[in-house]
Amino acid sequence: MQHPCRSLAILIAALNVALLSSSVHAAEKLMVGKSGQNVFGFSLIDVGVRSGVFAKRGLDVTTAEFQGGARMQQALAAGSLDIGFGGGTDFVAISKGSPVKAVGVLAGPPYDFSITVKGSGPIRAVADLKGRKIGVTTVASLTYWLTGELSRLQGWGSDGINRVATGSATTSWALLKTGELEGFTGDLGNGLQYAQKSDGRVLVRLGEAIKDFLTFVIFARNDVMAKRSQTVRSFMLGWYDTLAYVRAHKAETIRITREILGHDEDIADKLYDQLVPNYSLDGRFPPASMKVLARALNDQSGLQESAIAALYTEDFLPKR
Repeated sequence: MQHPCRSLAILIAALNVALLSSSVHAAEKLMVGKSGQNVFGFSLIDVGVRSGVFAKRGLDVTTAEFQGGARMQQALAAGSLDIGFGGGTDFVAISKGSPVKAVGVLAGPPYDFSITVKGSGPIRAVADLKGRKIGVTTVASLTYWLTGELSRLQGWGSDGINRVATGSATTSWALLKTGELEGFTGDLGNGLQYAQKSDGRVLVRLGEAIKDFLTFVIFARNDVMAKRSQTVRSFMLGWYDTLAYVRAHKAETIRITREILGHDEDIADKLYDQLVPNYSLDGRFPPASMKVLARALNDQSGLQESAIAALYTEDFLPKR
């Protein structure tokens, strides 16, 4: 006869296996899109995935990158994505019929963006940018608006800095090298890379000048919110759990983001120190930031401020 204690141990082990198997099968699958490539803030999703933070919330998260917010919004509209991480100016897509809402804030002031100039060039301070040719991606891009807003804040009007649409950061790099541009506005990581590999210098992080804004926002599809509301809530909890993990595990975060972004260790270290403290820990939409975002949306597409309230919700954020 088998000893009772041994039988109990076998029973407990079997129950544990059954529970583990059940939790694995119960994991909710979510497809999450990133509206830009090599964006540090977006790479933190992968930290949450690889560290098991989302799994603890019962989620099986897969990520995909897109070249710009428009393509990501198309994927959301097509049902290829459940959640999307994009720019605040992507609110325009919702106003034009994209079946999504903004459900949380990732980053407020645009510390993730900078203006980079030639290290040996004549531009030594923001005051030297007046009339200079600065590369941006497109005339409808966030980099275009941010550069114009910096100019406006200097008292030069939005066209006081000569914005040149180049299509990509890579093209801006090349034009800066040949002297056809005098600087470019782009992701801080790109600016730091250029400064490291060429004759470049990060002149200003735009969050130092533009204090109220919503740089990065989290979007969710309307049908996912309606049919899988608890899954969306679990994802948002997982995201803010991820930010807590990132703050507590610098070395692991840098290791993972380096693999995702391809940055050297010193650049990854600088991005961590300069950007992580600025990411929202509660996801709320601050009224002052919404007001400046409304002005940006009106400047770019004529969207009225009164229409914005219907484009976002705080219903899926962690309770205070």
